[in-house]
Amino acid sequence: MKKFFQSKSSANSVDTVLAGLGLELTSVERFQQIQDAFLGADSKLVDGSVWKSPGFIPIISTDFGVQTNGVWIKCVGGELAFTFVGYNPEYADSYFEIARTERQFLYWILAKHLEYLKLGDPSLKLTTAVEVIAEKFAIKDLQVVRDVVLKEDLFSAGLSALPAFQSKQPLSLSWPQANYDGLMPSSNSDYETRSVSTYELYPRFFNKNDLRKIDENLDGQNLINQFQIYLENKNFDSAWATLNSHGWNVRDAELCLEEFAEKQASDLANLISNWWCKLKKKRHWSY
Repeated sequence: MKKFFQSKSSANSVDTVLAGLGLELTSVERFQQIQDAFLGADSKLVDGSVWKSPGFIPIISTDFGVQTNGVWIKCVGGELAFTFVGYNPEYADSYFEIARTERQFLYWILAKHLEYLKLGDPSLKLTTAVEVIAEKFAIKDLQVVRDVVLKEDLFSAGLSALPAFQSKQPLSLSWPQANYDGLMPSSNSDYETRSVSTYELYPRFFNKNDLRKIDENLDGQNLINQFQIYLENKNFDSAWATLNSHGWNVRDAELCLEEFAEKQASDLANLISNWWCKLKKKRHWSY
């Protein structure tokens, strides 16, 4: 099975970024333990080559390796913040929020693995791998997770029943969506069109009018010029959203990311810039 990162230097770099976010569970060492427990199963850790824009840090793949899950970085009020998202290239080429806290993210992965086991075993007996993960991460209510995954036909309904998701519900679980108070945009939340990344336009969360409005705002814009205008005006939210939207050549993106990190002048922006720009990427690649 593929290791989380292919080289020690890249692993250290990503670990540093995750530490800069204040995360503990999402470290290379801790998630390597999950990978070891999941050997031969559905989930696997992914390396630094599975990425899109600088705002996405991939961690683990699920759904038979189709979906990649990780940290999504946003700029809100001029400061970098984060949430946890899933990315499925077979649907809409966009991210959907799966968790808002580290604990939720861990429960989400565990529930995903239990759902995978459920396909082959309707009685869903707890495997050694699941028990090992629960022990390593001090999950005391493993039977509760098992029971809700077994009971519910819909994965989202099962997660919503877990205590970890009773507050700060991610957008994918919030119903009605008008009650959602997180970072991700939707038709039921207040957002500034210019500060929305095109990777955040998950169709389920937007009505057609809002999607059209955002498309009209982005249509025909030169990404580099628009990025420069936002950055010169210290509109960091919109500059970051522009940089993390579709349509960039990787070399142009690297130069703009370095400029963003210099002018936004936070330790986290510099960490992300150092990590992303040092990833081995093909010069002609784009996102």
